[in-house]
Amino acid sequence: MEDILQITYEGGRRFTSVFAENNTVVPSDQLPASGGNGTAPEPFQLFLAALASCAAVYIQGYCDKRGIDWSGISLRMKGDWNDTRRLYDSIHFEVSSTSELPDATRALIEMAIRRSAVFRQVEHTTTFETVFTHPPAQ
Repeated sequence: MEDILQITYEGGRRFTSVFAENNTVVPSDQLPASGGNGTAPEPFQLFLAALASCAAVYIQGYCDKRGIDWSGISLRMKGDWNDTRRLYDSIHFEVSSTSELPDATRALIEMAIRRSAVFRQVEHTTTFETVFTHPPAQ
């Protein structure tokens, strides 16, 4: 099993994730209403940003591969929040373009979103496990 990231407590409701692959540091904090200072995105916001950013990268890749001008295309994510479950019941990717996109291009862009790594991870049935470790006795 490979290391993915390490979480470090920074005080208050702030944490830092450090990715094992390249030591990239990603801070997170909670909003003041949740006991934090709002100095960084909340973890759930980071998740949503990852989902949308990954989709955008895949859209750009598909457009580049097919010679489609990417500069006039933008992506927005919208959702239907469920207060009871405290999650989105649906998430919508809204693709805007400065010019009309042919149906074939629209289909490729939708396919790109669905093939993005984060999207595939969310759709995949992942096994989550919690393992407790402790330092060896001295």
